Amino acid sequence: RNKMLHRMFPEEYENFMSSTGEAVEGGTIRSEEVDLLANLRKLMNIFRVHCSGHGEEKKDRHIREYFYITCRVTSCLFLLLDSYKEFSPGDINSLLKEMSALFPVNQAESASTSKEEILQFNTSCVELMLACILYLTTALGEEEEKNQQDEQSFQSVIDSLWTFTSKQLKKMLAKHGTYSTASGESVLQLHTLISSIVKMLKLVKKERQILVTGNLCKTFTGSENLTFQKVVIQAAFQRDQTFLEYCGEDDKLKLLLFIPKMIWEAFKLKDKETCVLGSQALLSLLQCAEPLNTAKKQSLQLQLLPSFAIPTDKHTIWGPFVSLGRSFQSHMTGILHYVGQFSEKLVKSLTLCALHSDLKEELRSKVLYAVSFGVRRDSDLYLSFLSSLFLKSCHKKSDRADTISKHVCMSLKTSFADDKDALLLLGNFIMSNISTSNANVHLLATLVVIFDEIVREKDLASEEFARDLTDTITIPVVFVLLQFGKSLVVEQDAPNVPSFYLEAVWRIMKKAPFLVPALFGHLNSYMTDGALGLSNSVQLMKTDDGAMRSYIISTLLYEMIKESLVSGTTSRENLKACLDTLELYNAKIANYSKFMYIRDTFL
Repeated sequence: RNKMLHRMFPEEYENFMSSTGEAVEGGTIRSEEVDLLANLRKLMNIFRVHCSGHGEEKKDRHIREYFYITCRVTSCLFLLLDSYKEFSPGDINSLLKEMSALFPVNQAESASTSKEEILQFNTSCVELMLACILYLTTALGEEEEKNQQDEQSFQSVIDSLWTFTSKQLKKMLAKHGTYSTASGESVLQLHTLISSIVKMLKLVKKERQILVTGNLCKTFTGSENLTFQKVVIQAAFQRDQTFLEYCGEDDKLKLLLFIPKMIWEAFKLKDKETCVLGSQALLSLLQCAEPLNTAKKQSLQLQLLPSFAIPTDKHTIWGPFVSLGRSFQSHMTGILHYVGQFSEKLVKSLTLCALHSDLKEELRSKVLYAVSFGVRRDSDLYLSFLSSLFLKSCHKKSDRADTISKHVCMSLKTSFADDKDALLLLGNFIMSNISTSNANVHLLATLVVIFDEIVREKDLASEEFARDLTDTITIPVVFVLLQFGKSLVVEQDAPNVPSFYLEAVWRIMKKAPFLVPALFGHLNSYMTDGALGLSNSVQLMKTDDGAMRSYIISTLLYEMIKESLVSGTTSRENLKACLDTLELYNAKIANYSKFMYIRDTFL
């Protein structure tokens, strides 16, 4: 709050602080951070003699403790510069000069300390000096002429840092296979070196940029050590886009095709963090790389399959997508928008994921829309995808079924030039692939709901479309109505067909009255044959109880009359023929109240 007031009202604020006795120096308020910087610099100058190589360190048996303190002070200075941005450029420039005079410390100059300790100190110096340079270039950025002079003076420091860092990094990359989570110090040093050299990319010439990024990519893609791969991903990708900015397109492609393999290996070892880092890096690469050609997109799709799901003859091999959490899932669904037209294999893999019971509905919708985007140019594959989803999810009432049925309906409305033809193709595919195991009222009623949604606002004057619609949807309508009639007869006004489904049935029949004669035909067949089946020999309903069939159909006809679906001469003739058939198979039906009402009142 004080800093904000100082920026908004500098003169008034300083006058007020002076009147209260607070220290004011150079027109600015001395903060705790500024005091801390000054004290740390003093502490550094006290102990730096033990790293200078002048021989004083040989006289003191506490040299290792002093060296350790110097390392810690260097780290504290770096953290201070990294978190606080209100220092005087003059103070930071002085600190940079002090550190430049000290760097690098080598083994000969400090014989009492180990190579590992010296490397740790030099690595901390690299971090601190880079922070100073970046701080100064930012602070002096508006003064162009002065900034150019500073950049020239920085160049010798940058060259020194680059020489040390690239040399050490080369050594550490050469032993990339030896890293493990147990070797904490070496892993941390590797991370620091890579982070530092990535920061320096924008400060060095193009030849150096290409050399470093190329070597790093080559070592990364050639390594089988997961710890090493994780460190590279963290250091090169997490902080900003600098590495990607200077990475060549060929190297980006190698990374794109390699990282999915790393994700799979990490998943097998239950290393969630590395999986998430990999997915984030993949998305960043695709966002900044040049657009891939078709062949490269297909190669990338093949590499991505294990991250989602791989179907086999016996079971499905699940990748990390369905279980690894929101961050990973968000990255992977984002990646799908960069891989072009989806292959059939990828569609099958994503279909399995979309049907997984553990997936949250919000994420399920994202997967569905990603697939719809990826197959939008292949209408046959698109309809096959929608049909497969429908058949595998809508056979029972669930949130998943609701999500998928809504998506199918929306896709038909928005993604096809002729949604009526797409609707018929979808319906025919579903009806021809229904099996005994999933043929139930939920599946067929949901299909009726989708048909109702599409044809509700359509012109049904076309005789060809009317014929095709009749062939496709009449049996599902009859099946739903028979189930409804059965529940009224057997369960006494406790229907097993939700009103939402029934409303869709009544609406589509009113919108398409040409369905009514076909419906009468199927009711007559059900009465005479005792079964209602599909063209693929799947039996939807079957009963040998002729009396029960007649009561169900009578009840159903009564409900149709209540909905004003029987009108005109043709309908009356069809109704009369149906009643005659009922009475032929069950003479007692003449005493059934609903049958009597229809015959005596309506006819």
